[in-house]
Amino acid sequence: MKDPLRIFRVTDDKPGHQTQSSGLVAALSRQTKVVVTDVPALPSAAALSAWLTGRLPRAMATSETHSDYNAKDRLVVCCGHATHLTALAARRAWGGHLLALMRPSLPVWLFDLVVAPRHDELPEGGRITLTEGALNPLTAEGAHSQDLGLILIGGPSRHHDWDKTQMLQQVMAIAKTQPEVHWTLTTSRRTPPTTAAALSALELPNLEVMPLMRTGPGWVGRQLAASGSAWISEDSVSMIYEGLTAGVRVGLLTVPLRDGGGGRAARGLDALLRAERVVRFLPEGSVPILQQHPPLAEADRIARTVLCRWFPERLTMDAV
Repeated sequence: MKDPLRIFRVTDDKPGHQTQSSGLVAALSRQTKVVVTDVPALPSAAALSAWLTGRLPRAMATSETHSDYNAKDRLVVCCGHATHLTALAARRAWGGHLLALMRPSLPVWLFDLVVAPRHDELPEGGRITLTEGALNPLTAEGAHSQDLGLILIGGPSRHHDWDKTQMLQQVMAIAKTQPEVHWTLTTSRRTPPTTAAALSALELPNLEVMPLMRTGPGWVGRQLAASGSAWISEDSVSMIYEGLTAGVRVGLLTVPLRDGGGGRAARGLDALLRAERVVRFLPEGSVPILQQHPPLAEADRIARTVLCRWFPERLTMDAV
């Protein structure tokens, strides 16, 4: 095959959106040769003008966009409302197919394919393909030692309140119930300082608290690859799906809901609980045993869908 698949990844400044698009790009790269160009989203007015006129700003006319790459070997990927207009302009200017991750703010028919989490509740079929949770770049590779466990703590969010005492009780119960497991705990940007301080003050011989500022990019992925199980606060929905993708046994730490419920993401977690892919910690009972399940591989599945749909000649025998 002479030319690689040319991927233009339109990005905004939100790490969660970049994680999703990088997950798909990584999965495509495992199945075919790709060359990737990141395209920062234009301001809305400039992006709309570029889409309507078919003329992109000169700064976006890089050598990778020239005609030496066949338009049929091009894929534009975007994720997040701020990327949509730039992605539409890029497809008009450069050709190829346009794939949007997550529920778009514009009509679905403007995109060649929309890939959205099932909890977004879009009707599957035609231009819409649904996934179990948001895509991510993790795989199930790793040692997954049963002697190592990970605890990931989030914090208050739009749909979740917070109970410091309840969270501390859950963490202590997990560490004391499985003294043979070395537990590593980290917090997030949303964790209240009082909770972070209380967790750091716990004196449990098998619990290591790693401050967020000491983790760095990719730390959670490396820890999931090394660990056999993970307890994740249920407000951290993307982390829960990352744990399932990494192939670890996943439990949910209970976090109180705000009035009005947890929204679409909470309904997605309810589906995981009904399917028994995860279990929820119940503070009034004993610590539940986490079960092993086949890992999610949604990014790889969507990559195969993309290749089957538009680039069937690129499918390897193993990817069919």
